[in-house]
Amino acid sequence: MRNRVRVVDRVPEDVAYALTAQSRAAFAGSGSGPVVPTRIAEFVQKSQGTNVSIAPGSAVSYTADQGPVVDTIGIVTAPGPGGQGTAFRLPAGTYLVDWENSNDAAWSLAIYKGPSVGGLAIDTNTIVGSTTATTWIHGRAVFVATDANPWMMISPVTGTHAIPTAGTAAGEFIARINFARAA
Repeated sequence: MRNRVRVVDRVPEDVAYALTAQSRAAFAGSGSGPVVPTRIAEFVQKSQGTNVSIAPGSAVSYTADQGPVVDTIGIVTAPGPGGQGTAFRLPAGTYLVDWENSNDAAWSLAIYKGPSVGGLAIDTNTIVGSTTATTWIHGRAVFVATDANPWMMISPVTGTHAIPTAGTAAGEFIARINFARAA
């Protein structure tokens, strides 16, 4: 059987490249070859909202300003644990999740996943961090959603933190998350 690569118009090159590299590992031995996303979603929050104080186990908010920028996946959103932030319910499949925001101090973020919004636990394989407050924090991980484990959120790992303005962009508190479905 030949290896196949599926390509969708307008997928950012860095996302397609990263997913291809991740897919090789995730689908090794499957005979399907690298997979490029067939479905994508993006959520962006520009106001600070509840991102002014985010404790471990509380979700970063991505939907206070608007719904998704684009969603060809069919992701369901809900308030995170304790009613703060955004939790995402993904249809069963394999996803490349890419998240980023400015940070107010040295801190780390990770994917928390589970069967329900109230049952989310940290996936320690997804921890990303920054050693200073002068940088942009960026994480990327493969997330496998199953019927038994469809929910996920982004949350701090230690300490309570805030998402400050993005550099010199007054009033812009950017929190962005992207999903690319591989299979």
